[in-house]
Amino acid sequence: MCMRSYSIAFVLFVLFLGGCSSPSTRSPMAGQTPAVTRPANLNLATTQASLGGKFTVSYKSDLDPVTINKLHTWTLHVADTAGKPLDNATVAIDGGMPEHNHGMPTQPIVTPLGGGDYRAEGIKFQMPGWWTVTVTVTDTVGAAAQPDSATFNLMLQ
Repeated sequence: MCMRSYSIAFVLFVLFLGGCSSPSTRSPMAGQTPAVTRPANLNLATTQASLGGKFTVSYKSDLDPVTINKLHTWTLHVADTAGKPLDNATVAIDGGMPEHNHGMPTQPIVTPLGGGDYRAEGIKFQMPGWWTVTVTVTDTVGAAAQPDSATFNLMLQ
């Protein structure tokens, strides 16, 4: 290889390294929401009203306290605004770390148990910090078939 080839290879290598060391203030990738700063007074309650006010959702984890890097199950309880347990609903669960802008490493599966209770299996949090878990409920009976969701905050060690 001649000296000119080495020079070209060196310049390409330097340009490559320059592209890898971009400024730390990146813009979010297309379609992604930018990271969020944690509120000062985080609501850590295990019972929450849904955003649209249609349901009340609560959870109980089979891990107490909830810890990182352990696969576990939550029992969710869904009730209407009068407190009547809601059966026959479609319930989904998702979560992530708003400060880090990433989701959970698993996709929990929700199955009905009866009496307004639902089992969410396959929940895992892979690092300490602020997590949010959103439970989306769609009542499959009656006129309230629009989805509504409740979000829970967790601070994990």
